[in-house]
This record gives sequence, structure tokens and C-alpha cells, in this order.
Amino acid sequence: MANVKISALPQLYPIDINDFVAIVENSDSTTKQITQEKLFGGTGHTFNVTSLDNSMIFGGKDNIITSNGGNKIKTSIIVGGTSNSIGGAGISIGDCEYAGIFAGEQNTINGGGESRGQTVIGGKLNKLQADAFLSSIVGGEDNTVSMQKAVILGGGSNTLNGGYEGVIAGGSSNQINSGEKNFIAASNNCSLNNYPIRNFILGTESGSINNARFSNIIGGYAASINSGANFQSIINSNGQITTGNERNIIINSPNGNIQDSVTESALISSSNVNIASDETNVTVLNCKPTSSESLNTTSKATYIGVFDTITGNDEYSATTHTDNLHSYKLTSNKVTTTANASGNVTIDLSTGLIFFIPQTGNITFTFINARDGAKYEFIVHNTCAAACGITGVNLTGGDVYTAGGSLTSTPGTTRAYWKATIFNDDMYLSVENNYQLL
Repeated sequence: MANVKISALPQLYPIDINDFVAIVENSDSTTKQITQEKLFGGTGHTFNVTSLDNSMIFGGKDNIITSNGGNKIKTSIIVGGTSNSIGGAGISIGDCEYAGIFAGEQNTINGGGESRGQTVIGGKLNKLQADAFLSSIVGGEDNTVSMQKAVILGGGSNTLNGGYEGVIAGGSSNQINSGEKNFIAASNNCSLNNYPIRNFILGTESGSINNARFSNIIGGYAASINSGANFQSIINSNGQITTGNERNIIINSPNGNIQDSVTESALISSSNVNIASDETNVTVLNCKPTSSESLNTTSKATYIGVFDTITGNDEYSATTHTDNLHSYKLTSNKVTTTANASGNVTIDLSTGLIFFIPQTGNITFTFINARDGAKYEFIVHNTCAAACGITGVNLTGGDVYTAGGSLTSTPGTTRAYWKATIFNDDMYLSVENNYQLL
């Protein structure tokens, strides 16, 4: 065959996998051939130059795109195949930009320096290593990005390691490790681990934040904040905060738990709550414990609007409970005024602490619903034309004690001031008569 320029040869189409492709060897300028199968695929090929742009590996195995002297490799791609590498196995090249792995298995992009824009789509056990910046995993399984500002979309058991501003959306059993400002959305069994900071899980089932700070779980089910997590929150999720955490909050959570030495934390509008095991400085607001889940062994805890008697102590339902209370200004109580009273009069002590009682005749009092430890005050205003008497004072569930064991009559048109303290279900009553206009 006469010498003919390659550009002057006739085109061959379609191409068979065993058809030859002409290749000129750079060292001696001789023309050689390679089959299409070995060129686009094959095993053990290495592209190794000072700077390499727009390189490709199609299929095959153990192929490498790498760089002499750690210089830039740009817009390189692996399509399919197994154990192929951009950057070389164990080689951290400089400035690997906009490289991609599409499907395949156990392929690696191993960049360094200003590496960015790496992508894994599909496949399994693929890796983006050594400072992958602005990188992503789409679908696939058991893929890993050691990254900054990276994303995992779908897939399962994928990992973002050591970076920040990353995202996991969808998929299952994905995790972000040692990250900052990361986000997991609509994924199951996903986790933020190893002291991530300012991270966010949205709508996950069995998601967890471990050893974290300033992180949040919103929505989902069975979510947890564990192991030394500080400044965290769980909102609208069936979740718990456990194990040595502080300054955390659960809002609108069925079966919400704060357990195991948690401090400075809160439950708000949750049901079936459980605060247990040496918590301190805990607030519970508008919650409902059940017979099997309780609020106990706490100190410096405040309970506001807690329904059902708190298991493990003698306190009351729907009551604010706090160890100590300091008011800087006014504290006042409701005043309950009864109708004109004579004869047998029942006073329900659950309706207030101060009672004003207009007396129009002799009265026999019966007090009901007294709270142990409470203090009550009564103003008995005698409006009788003549002297009216108190013919008896009874307390449902207890006895009444007063000085001398008797009450004197109240003179007409005067007022009596009574103070009562409930102790061990009995009433101790102090009476001062004959209060008149000054």
C-alpha cells in the first residue's frame, strides 16, 4: 500500500469491536495499530503526562489517568469498568478538575490541591478522595466523597467525609462524617457523626446526630441526638435526646425522651414523654407523660402545663413545678367572689386562692378540693342586720384546726379575714374578726 495520509483514508462505518485504529508512537514516530476493544477499554492502560485535559476511560479494568509531577488533570472521565483511576491508585495529584465516574465499580478520583467538580453517577464502591471540592454522588451504593460542598442524591450507604456544606438527599443509610453546615433530607437511617457542626436532618426515619453541635432534626420518625450533642433540636419528629447532652430541645414529638445526664434541655408540646436518670435544669412545657413513661430523678426542673400526675412524686397535674422561683416585680392571685351565702355553703378551693364571701345569714362551710401545701385567704363580709354566726367549718378528706377549737361570731356589717394552710390534708385556720372601714 502506498503512503497515504491518515486523513485521506476512507471512513469505516459501522465499526466492529476488532477493527484496528492507527496510533503513532511518540518516541520514534512509527505507526502502529490497536483494536477498538483495547483502545476503549482493556486492562492496565496508563495516561501519564505533565498536564492532561479531556481524557477518557471507557470500560475496562485497572486503567489510570494520571499526571507527571502532580500537575493539573482536567475534564477526565471514567465510563463503566472496574478499579479504574483518575489520579492513580494511591496518587494524590494536584488540581484534578471536573472529572467524573459514570457507573462502574471500585473506581477512584484521587485529587488534591484545588481539585473540584468531581462526580460519581451510579456504580458501587467508587471514591472521590483527597479534597474533592464541589463534588457529587448521584445514585449508586457504598460510594465515598472526602469533600467540601459535595452532594449525595439517592443511592444507599454513601458517605461524605471530612467536609462542609454537603448534602444528602434521599437514599438510605447515608452518612456525613466530621462535617460542618451539612444537610440530610428525606433519607432513612442516615447520620451526622464525629462532631459535625451546624448540620440539619429533614424528614428522616431513624436518623441520628452524634457528637454534634448546633444541629437539627425536623420531621421524620425515631430520630435521635446522641453522645455529647450540644445546642441541638428535634422538631415534629418522634425522637429523643440521650447520653450526656446539654442545651437541647424537642418540640412536638410523640414519645419524646430526654435521658441519661442531660442538662439545660427542654420538651415542648410532646406526648408520652420520659425524662429520666439525673437530668438537671430541664423544662417540660405542655406535655403528657403516661403511666409507663415518667418525669423523675430530676433536679432544677420546671414543669408547665404537664397533664396527668407526674409519676414518681406527689406533685399535681397541669401545674408549674420549679425548685425555686424569684419574681422581680408583682405576683398576684385570682380573687373568687361567691354569691350571697347563708346556710350550707360549699367552697371549691380549686377555683382560686383568695375568696370573697358575702354573708347574709348563719353559715356552715364545707371546703372541697384542697391542695396539700397550699395557702388560702378568705374575706367573709357580714351583711346581716344583726350578728351572724359561723356554725361549722368542714374539709372534705381532712380535719379543720383553729385556735381554741372554735370560731366566734362575726359582728354585723363587719368583715372577717381568714388564712388557711393545708398540711397533711388537714386545714389550719387563723381567724381575725371585726375588720371595719378605716
